Amino acid sequence: MMTRLFPGLALTCALLFSPAAVAAEVNTTPARELDLARYLGAWHETARFDNIFERGLRAVTALYERMEDGRIRVTNSGTAEDGHRYDAIGMARQQEGAAPGGLEVSFVPPYTGFFSDYRILYVTPDYSGALVSDAEGDQLWILERSETGAPAVLQRLLQEAEQRGFDTSELIYDSDMPASEDEGEDSEAEVDTE
Repeated sequence: MMTRLFPGLALTCALLFSPAAVAAEVNTTPARELDLARYLGAWHETARFDNIFERGLRAVTALYERMEDGRIRVTNSGTAEDGHRYDAIGMARQQEGAAPGGLEVSFVPPYTGFFSDYRILYVTPDYSGALVSDAEGDQLWILERSETGAPAVLQRLLQEAEQRGFDTSELIYDSDMPASEDEGEDSEAEVDTE
């Protein structure tokens, strides 16, 4: 059975495999005002810093759902060059003592031991776009509600990233990634948690 690492593991393993994509010091202070209930739901990845966990994946999505125990179920999905769709399931929770945008996430079952910082840095007022990073600023994701994206939302998120010191020229855009020949076909999702 073919398996591969998946995007959500990027945050979990960022401390071990940090690519140092950002040379300058960046501001990764989590959003001080965040309505987590409005943040929940589906997001589409518009752009990201390159990382080994998502290399070769396009059409990446993240779904956040509140569980009965208060934790947040995170389902990350992406399509590989061969057309297979891969999923990674994780759990997120509010980081103790952190601002509302300061979460921690684990993609290592049973989701009780190894957690990494997951920082929602900024969300547009209408919750149509979000800027997400790890604690060090080595990872950066631009997320939008719309699958096709909106130029004004993207521009606002890029401005926020630049104001925080991120080198936005390092971003890889989903729209620039080649579509697979098999895209659109259903395939079994596989996850590697090693």
